[in-house]
Amino acid sequence: KKTVTNLAKALCVLSIASMPIISNGQSTGGTINIGNPDNPLKIGGLIYMDYAYKTAGDTIANKRTTTGSKAATTEYYNLPTNYSGFNIRRAYLNFDYDVTNRIHAEAVLAHESNEDPTAGGATSANGYEVLGDNNNAMYLKYFNIRYKKIFIGTDLILGQQRTPTFATTGGSEPTWQYRSDERTITDMAKLASSTDLGIGLEGKYMNGDLGYNILFGNNNSAKMNEVLPTSSATAPRTYADVYYKFFHKLEVQLYADYSAYNFNYDSTKTKFQTSESMVKLFVAYIDPRWCLGVEA
Repeated sequence: KKTVTNLAKALCVLSIASMPIISNGQSTGGTINIGNPDNPLKIGGLIYMDYAYKTAGDTIANKRTTTGSKAATTEYYNLPTNYSGFNIRRAYLNFDYDVTNRIHAEAVLAHESNEDPTAGGATSANGYEVLGDNNNAMYLKYFNIRYKKIFIGTDLILGQQRTPTFATTGGSEPTWQYRSDERTITDMAKLASSTDLGIGLEGKYMNGDLGYNILFGNNNSAKMNEVLPTSSATAPRTYADVYYKFFHKLEVQLYADYSAYNFNYDSTKTKFQTSESMVKLFVAYIDPRWCLGVEA
């Protein structure tokens, strides 16, 4: 009963996290702490902006699908030659709160510029994250509750959360941190999303050198799940990875996922299904000043 009560408290915290509470605000290195100094609600943010001038077009449209759920998503794709202007490429507003010493609540609002007007099946001339009046929009990227140490070394995560594809601890995105590349290879090719709604486990051992992530989710990113699983884009997906850091610096991550859909019968009344899976390897040498790696 106590656990249920604490989880309910976490949901309440998440539901009010975006309220404009500014009393007792304290700035600590880019994060604002609100409320009890011993256990504050932490509010932080991150933004990437640039000025761009496009001198010539590229050939990515001829190499990769340009419509649907696997559309190309490079930052400057589909902008006309001689385009110029200031842009907000990515913006994040995050809220973190420790409900108890074992239950942590997280909510993240995000704007991630998408210059492809048809990416993901969008019908707006400006893509998903620009409103009809050309104002930038934000969406709920993460919204989850973490129950720490549900068993030795492992946390249970419920809700909208990071996927093991490239976004969790041990993945390529947190390993690269700041990078000149627009997106990781799996993100650019839209092989999987960085966020999904489901239930997950995250384990860390040997002072963080050994770890794993498992997630069973809707496979629908941060979007509503309102359709039958008739394709790989709408079928539930199971994600898993395991990683190890040799000498605390050389990291090796093995990742795999699986989804199945189209449960039907053929003319012989034999049941069949279609499935899709991905296996990839990520290897990186991590130094405090630089990082070198490959993902394939």
